[in-house]
Amino acid sequence: VAYLKDIPGRPHERDLRFVSTTGGKFGDEKVLDPFSCDCCNISLLVDQKGALHVYYRENEGNIRDIAHMTSTDHGKTFTKATILSADNWQINGCPHSGPTSSAGGGSNLVAWFSGATDAPGIRVVDQKGNRLFVLDDPTAKNAYLVPTPAASVLLWEQNQEAEPAPASVIAYRVIKLGQPVQTQFVSKSINGTNATGLVNNGKLVV
Repeated sequence: VAYLKDIPGRPHERDLRFVSTTGGKFGDEKVLDPFSCDCCNISLLVDQKGALHVYYRENEGNIRDIAHMTSTDHGKTFTKATILSADNWQINGCPHSGPTSSAGGGSNLVAWFSGATDAPGIRVVDQKGNRLFVLDDPTAKNAYLVPTPAASVLLWEQNQEAEPAPASVIAYRVIKLGQPVQTQFVSKSINGTNATGLVNNGKLVV
């Protein structure tokens, strides 16, 4: 379990902590980062090789880029945190929009929203931080990556024209590295928000 915890005597500031279980009991908590973005959600990912990855939003002088650290011993130790992609998004407050990750198809992918002047929007990168694409529709938000055996599926919401006013719908892209991606929409999903998904019996359930 990874979580944010208040720093005593420092209002609106939190650190990043981690605990794991042994024999059905939680052990001692570890501080993975002494000062992180104070509200953004955290994403944990176990990849095809069994390594545990932690993705979260850093806060270095109000530059709130996505950081990454790895454990190969089941959470006993972690690598030093590195910035996955230097967006250099500076914002004087938490954007309440953390990363999501997937190891679908055997490739680690991470997605998050950035308001940086360089290509603002939901961006998707590989494990090395190489940018695959950016969803630049200004209404696109709340991304969620779903792993499938052959690929990853990115879900999100964005507005479409509707009567009497534009309404949100659930969009998705199937991501296979080296293949083109195309935006599709979940039918009858008007006014849909905050989509998540899972694969059950070979079908994607949204």
